[in-house]
Amino acid sequence: MKKRMIPLAFSAILALSAQSYAKSVELDIASQPLSSALSKLAEQSGMSLLVSQDVVAGKTAPALKGAMEPSAALAKLLAGTDLEASTKDGTITVRKAEGTSEQSLEKITLAGTQEAIVKPKEGSAEAGYKVDTVKNVGPWGEKKLLDTPYSMSVVSSDLMENLSINNTDQLFRMTPTIQLLQPYDMNGLTRVMMRGFLIQTSMIDGLLGNSAGQGIFLENVDRIEALTGLTGFMYGVGNIGGTLNYVTKRPTVSPVYNITLGNYGGDQYFAHADLSGPIDKEGKFGYRLNVMKQDGNTAIDNQSVDRWLTSGAFDWHITNHLYLGIDAMYGHYRVNGRPGQWGIANTSIPLPSTPDNSGLWASPDTFNENDTTRFGAKLLYDINDIFTFRLGYGYQKDERKTIFSSLTITSPTEYRLNKAFVRANDTKTDSAYGYLDSRFNTFGIKHKVTLGMNGYISDGYGGYESGGSLPATIGSVINNLSLSDSSTANVFLPSYDFDSLHMLKTDSTTNKNILIGDDLTFNDQLSMLLGMNHSKYITKSLN
Repeated sequence: MKKRMIPLAFSAILALSAQSYAKSVELDIASQPLSSALSKLAEQSGMSLLVSQDVVAGKTAPALKGAMEPSAALAKLLAGTDLEASTKDGTITVRKAEGTSEQSLEKITLAGTQEAIVKPKEGSAEAGYKVDTVKNVGPWGEKKLLDTPYSMSVVSSDLMENLSINNTDQLFRMTPTIQLLQPYDMNGLTRVMMRGFLIQTSMIDGLLGNSAGQGIFLENVDRIEALTGLTGFMYGVGNIGGTLNYVTKRPTVSPVYNITLGNYGGDQYFAHADLSGPIDKEGKFGYRLNVMKQDGNTAIDNQSVDRWLTSGAFDWHITNHLYLGIDAMYGHYRVNGRPGQWGIANTSIPLPSTPDNSGLWASPDTFNENDTTRFGAKLLYDINDIFTFRLGYGYQKDERKTIFSSLTITSPTEYRLNKAFVRANDTKTDSAYGYLDSRFNTFGIKHKVTLGMNGYISDGYGGYESGGSLPATIGSVINNLSLSDSSTANVFLPSYDFDSLHMLKTDSTTNKNILIGDDLTFNDQLSMLLGMNHSKYITKSLN
């Protein structure tokens, strides 16, 4: 979500050193993006400039020509924005004005002859992968971690890229508050435990309703935010253990052209292109494109993975106070040779030794296939100095087909291979939020009061055969197989025609939350969050 922009009067913008700015200089600066105009000012005045590219993104500066003091020139460049400037030792520092959302310096423009200390981008390797802000804390929006009274952990995009991973298993193993319950390759989705509770659902860009847990492609994810603990005020019913939020990649201020080729192990070769940048000279339009393809055999016998992704995001800074962002994605995931699911005949059987994990322990004809279509939009409108309106919408469709084996341990040395299960499921989810923020002061206390609603509607569909019955099992039961030989499970299965299935609606879930909250700031050390939520949760099962 973009940060709030508040126009300030000239008197509140500048805190300049009179000694540094007393002398007039000859300036010739054309109308251009504010970032480059500030660089020109620093260059022509012989000073240094320290500014984050993110705070000046989408802003345009007027033309300046003639002799004038740098303070007057800077005032004209920053007029009507939410920025302020200060100077020290010949360096101009431009930042968000007091009272607006702060952010750490990420991409830095440095001009002039003076040296400046540059803070590394948050979440980067240079910063030790440390993240200072959370992009979405429910209705509270973007907040500093230090100002967030919740237990939260953030995994940055730099860490994900440097680990060269293609699913969330490795990341969750590194996060002490999250326990991995089922590997990604079992179902193409993530199932974890948080505070002892199963977490399968997740959010995408702060939007609820990814109830199937599918359609997560890390190549399109900028960061993962995990909130451990109760989140009923922010998201309503069903978030006892915690919440996972996947923040997708957005257009960047500076051009990005990243091409990555590699191998995930075995013969899993992949190629990934991440392209981004402004479209026009003024920086009002920006794009982000991610294209990825992975294919090949894994380190497990008789198993291969086919994965590909196409996603795009578009930002439009309509004015300095109105922003629109849209995004779309289509992703495909298929594992041929789905790992078998183990069980035990009864609790009196002693546990056997750990089976060979290089074997599939299932028929090579098993598979799991997921196809995900998603698109979304968000709008940010700074109505005036007091009110800001935030609106978001997302749609996701997940289509899953699978054939999987079930194995039952019958003794310390033997197991039984059961018939293979056949399943087909679709999920369609619409999710949205709308918030109105108002900022004001009472008796020296700063308030940010948020009134709004969020929620989702998720419909599930199951595959039925002619006659109204679910697809059940195929193949045969094979008894007395050896636990010391994984190849004994590599039996062939009869083919199954998924195109003959009828997809019928099986269930529906609706969650609507109406809430009001107040973010109070007493001073630099003390703040408080207060809020109430009226939540309505409806589930329906259809026969």
